[in-house]
Amino acid sequence: SNGGSSSRKGETQINDQLTGFGQWEYEFKGNRTESQGADKDKTRLAFAGLKFADYGSFDYGRNYGVAYDIGAWTDVLPEFGGDTWTQTDVFMTGRTTGVATYRNTDFFGLVEGLNFAAQYQGKNDRDGAYESNGDGFGLSATYEYEGFGVGAAYAKSDRTNNQVKAASNLNAAGKNAEVWAAGLKYDANNIYLATTYSETLNMTTFGEDAAGDAFIANKTQNFEAVAQYQFDFGLRPSIAYLKSKGKNLGTYGDQDLVEYIDVGATYYFNKNTAPPEPTAAQTPSAMLRCFSSQKVARIPASVAGTIIAAPIASNTLVAISQLAVCENAAASDARPKSVPPSISRRLKPIRSPSAPIGNTMPAITKE
Repeated sequence: SNGGSSSRKGETQINDQLTGFGQWEYEFKGNRTESQGADKDKTRLAFAGLKFADYGSFDYGRNYGVAYDIGAWTDVLPEFGGDTWTQTDVFMTGRTTGVATYRNTDFFGLVEGLNFAAQYQGKNDRDGAYESNGDGFGLSATYEYEGFGVGAAYAKSDRTNNQVKAASNLNAAGKNAEVWAAGLKYDANNIYLATTYSETLNMTTFGEDAAGDAFIANKTQNFEAVAQYQFDFGLRPSIAYLKSKGKNLGTYGDQDLVEYIDVGATYYFNKNTAPPEPTAAQTPSAMLRCFSSQKVARIPASVAGTIIAAPIASNTLVAISQLAVCENAAASDARPKSVPPSISRRLKPIRSPSAPIGNTMPAITKE
């Protein structure tokens, strides 16, 4: 292998209302000699934050920009993908540095599936103008219900003096960089369908000059669509179409910057090769939450309606997808126990949102 990445994430319960969390992800190359050291190794993610019960979470560090909340819906291809407008270190469209992010899940616990985020990014003035950014902000909102999802995002930032001064026939001259994006998706019944449309101003990079620096387009219009199906034996075929049209590119006018059809497949040998669980700040609303002696929090109505009334002790987690009960959830080495037949007959298996479609995976999580 030419390289790989190492990721560490975790959370700690500070009290019954406050949870600390963080994630660090590092990419390294495995095809170099020891004398070459860590050349071209890089930190992909490095952030930490606090989650305040139903009031949301706040984190700071190197993280995904909120515009990627929509871009991620089509950035699921087995290979390639996510390259029309979601770019690393290009404002708030992908992984980026110096972002303070507030996220709220289920709209303060009042509307299941309605999530929103607000983000601020500080100035990063780097040697490469295409990887620099001024101060900026971004917003995103998504709503998901029974497999259907709709979402939108907007971000705007100042451009640095070097970016503005670098204006040329192919380099944008505007003082601000902007992006707006909207998306639709369907994720249920072993089927995954998603499409996004976005427009950027003075933001998206393409090509490179003689010095190896990328150009920055005045405007782009971007479209992505993907369809996937998860077979029960682990195979997940995928087909996608991506296109980015550059607008007003100096004397070159309008040009296609990206356009291709992607056909591929992923095969999951077992649950250990499935995508990792999301972090505390990114946990989807459909994930099961802790039962308490006062109430059952955020259980989807389609599932909750199948659970009979039964006394459940405080701090007990129910893993619907495994039909199991995990007692003393606060203990890291807790093990699931069998569900009484009287209850299991009334439970319907559901899929962990981060697991492959069609494979029931443990949905145990704790806050």
